[in-house]
Amino acid sequence: VFQISKDLYCVLATSRATSWPFFFSLLVIFGLQFMLLGLLVYNQIDFTSSENPMNLPANVGTPVRVSQALILVIALFSQNDLLNGVESLSLGRPTSYRGSDRFSKISRLQWKFASILRISQGLLNVFCSFILSIQSETVFDVVLNVMGVGFVSGLDDVAFHLAGSGYFGGKVKRSAKDIEHGDFVRERYYGQMSCLVGLKKSFHTIVAFSVLGLAIFFFTFLSIQQNNGVYTLQNLHVIIGDTEIPYLGLLNGCYEATNEIFNQRIVYKQVGSVGIKDAEFYYCPNLWNGRGAWELGIEHTSYIPRCALSAGGNMISEATTAYDLMDVASDRWHFDEEYTLADSFDIYETNDCKDFFDGRYVRSFNDCRIVQSETSVPMYLVQNEPADGNIYSNTATSHAVYASSKDVIEEETDIIFFTGRRWVLTTAAQIGFNGSDILEYLSTYEMHWSFSSDWVTLISEDVLRGPSDYYPFGVQWYYPDLVGQTYLPAADTSRPAPTLECARCSPDTNQCTFGTCNRTTRICECQHNETGALCQNLPLGNGICDEFFNEDMRRLRYFSDSRQDMKLDYDGGDCCGSTCTQSHCGNGALETLFGASLEVEISKQFIGYQKCKNEQMAVLLLQIIPLPTASDVHMPPFEVQCGEGNVTYLRTPLFLTAAPEALQSERIMVPCGVNCQMRIEGISFSTGVDRIRLLLEGQSLVDGTDQNGTDTLLLERTIPFDEDMKWSVPMQPS
Repeated sequence: VFQISKDLYCVLATSRATSWPFFFSLLVIFGLQFMLLGLLVYNQIDFTSSENPMNLPANVGTPVRVSQALILVIALFSQNDLLNGVESLSLGRPTSYRGSDRFSKISRLQWKFASILRISQGLLNVFCSFILSIQSETVFDVVLNVMGVGFVSGLDDVAFHLAGSGYFGGKVKRSAKDIEHGDFVRERYYGQMSCLVGLKKSFHTIVAFSVLGLAIFFFTFLSIQQNNGVYTLQNLHVIIGDTEIPYLGLLNGCYEATNEIFNQRIVYKQVGSVGIKDAEFYYCPNLWNGRGAWELGIEHTSYIPRCALSAGGNMISEATTAYDLMDVASDRWHFDEEYTLADSFDIYETNDCKDFFDGRYVRSFNDCRIVQSETSVPMYLVQNEPADGNIYSNTATSHAVYASSKDVIEEETDIIFFTGRRWVLTTAAQIGFNGSDILEYLSTYEMHWSFSSDWVTLISEDVLRGPSDYYPFGVQWYYPDLVGQTYLPAADTSRPAPTLECARCSPDTNQCTFGTCNRTTRICECQHNETGALCQNLPLGNGICDEFFNEDMRRLRYFSDSRQDMKLDYDGGDCCGSTCTQSHCGNGALETLFGASLEVEISKQFIGYQKCKNEQMAVLLLQIIPLPTASDVHMPPFEVQCGEGNVTYLRTPLFLTAAPEALQSERIMVPCGVNCQMRIEGISFSTGVDRIRLLLEGQSLVDGTDQNGTDTLLLERTIPFDEDMKWSVPMQPS
């Protein structure tokens, strides 16, 4: 005589299939238990991952591992639904009963159906307990997670007791009460072999230990995999600032998990590095006064092993026991134990180092095959797009590499390549290039560590997060600061160097700043004395007035019809006497004088600014008044100077002859409010000149807007006169 389990599975087995107790039991079992456990499995397992679908931690400590093993045993043997379900399925339904007549209608099929549901829920519960326990990283989490799963398993028991109290209707209450007070008897297996009877009675024990053995097998297998670093993140993208310590930029790039386990953690090595000076991430148990931390170290030898503080130059995380390097990725890192880095130290997850070094660099290599600065020789692209499956996996060779020689690279050949955060320009001799393939040579990242900091000729600005991470043009270059630096120098920002530009133009992706792009040669054809590969260096401020650039602002069209304003400042001030700063300003700029044409060779001896444009200046009109009887006018040499430095605004060193009817006013633009003078030489030799008149052109400046007015006479002198003509220009011309 025995009693069946007091839960909803027995209500399901003993109730008619069309009754409310039957459907209520199904609702609780499927609507609560199976759904919650299913959602738990769905949430804890990453079905899209083939490497770590169960989201296992990188590794755990020994106390956690022991607690995981113990909790699996406890979770299994405390799982009554699984054990009772196997027992009821193997022994079959009761053959007789004492209690309610409703038990006489228990069918064999319905009993098996309820038993199979009970077993399924029990197995799912054990599986969830297994998943949650091996995903836990602390003993507390192990216990807490498994207790939560056990609560879900007991929901049918809770619902049964509530049903017995009448919470779900009278019919369900009567079913629960009948099960509580009912006694049952099974057949005694007359006529069956004793061994078969014993097997049926102990079948649930066999199943329990079989499930336990299977769980222990997988637990052991997964634990070994964890200890071997299988579930550790395999590839890291590291970005380290180099403002404080310049050579840290060399440590930027991709790091790949090795097969080496050091202090129960995986060792990461920088991709492309070789030899004894590898850059590696590893765990050290005794760094912060006996507490452990992750370390990024370099230069390890048998004399300077890992975790040796005497090595110096290593990066150390905050104190931690983390098995996963990503757990300290956002922590503050330190230079040795004494100095906290203010620079960024970022670690990111990447799927594959080959993906990291793939198309975003190499697919665009052919965009610009030649770069050149205003003063340098052309630099030719050495890097070619790799063939399928041959991806360059090194910080230097994954970017564009340029050399000043198209063919054979010799000792004096200039070479440009990327070092992790900055571009460098050096020579083949300075990096010890031995004449083999330059790309193969650069792929041995150890070569960066093989030299003192004087191996760099020029170094660029920090370009890691900008578009110039791909190419060396369009960035600011500097001469290196070699004082107190090792491995890689700092950029001396007080000594800028010429900027490199792509020497191949494109109407769509690399337009000429000025000039036009020859679609055949892809060379910018400069038309107004511009220089540079893209005609981007304008002849502003060179002392020669170029009328094409003689305006304050120019709106340029760039890619995708975008617009950009460029400040020209009236050809850099070259076209006006008050703003030109060169020693040869105004030479040869006069094409006519008082209406008379000047030959080019003669004009070179004159000074003038006929093309000056500036709305904020006053305009002087200088007039030569001929004698009424003169057939020809011989104008004497003269010079007009203004301002504190006696800046020359007009100078004619020669006598000029012109017909009286051809004479015109000569315009001179000078700043408002200055004092001017006009000195005339050889007046006694001039003929046909009656007097010289100086007027202020009729323009008044009102809110910066020109308004027409009447010319104002400043002074007038009759020829000859003995003293220089002097006058003051009004602050506001009227």
